Order: sequence, then structure tokens, then C-alpha cells
Amino acid sequence: MTLQAENNQNALTEIKEKFNLSPALQNGNIVFSVSHSDTFLPEFMRQFSGRLLSINIHRPTLDDVFLNLTGHAIREQGAEQWGQ
Repeated sequence: MTLQAENNQNALTEIKEKFNLSPALQNGNIVFSVSHSDTFLPEFMRQFSGRLLSINIHRPTLDDVFLNLTGHAIREQGAEQWGQ
């Protein structure tokens, strides 16, 4: 999930404490992962006390999964070393 709040710092704290998640601030957006976002979102909207400016849900891409598992982005540069 990706969202922007009127006060991102307060939102980060609330998401960590109230929802027991690990959000991060990236390019002015708060990002975090949840399973079953279709059921999480309505509950989040009911309980979140801050003012939201935007919220987006997307399924993880292969790059997202790789980054989450390895902590590194998939890079084209240097890929030739893996083919040897």
C-alpha cells in the first residue's frame, strides 16, 4: 500500500503502533505491505485518525518480491556475471 497523509510523520507512528506494521517513507509517500489488502483497507479507513490525501493498493511485482527477500533491487548492470 502507498499513501500520503496530511502529516506523514504522525501517520507513520500511528500505522506502526495501531496496526503493528513497518511503514517506510519513500519519496514523500508512506509505503507498507499487508496481506489481504481487500479486507485490510476498510478496517484501516475506519480506524486511521489522520487525514489521508491519497491511498493506493497494488499487487507486488517480481521486483518488489525480490527486493523484499534480498534487500537488493534487480539490476541490469552486472547481470552478465550471472550468465558465466
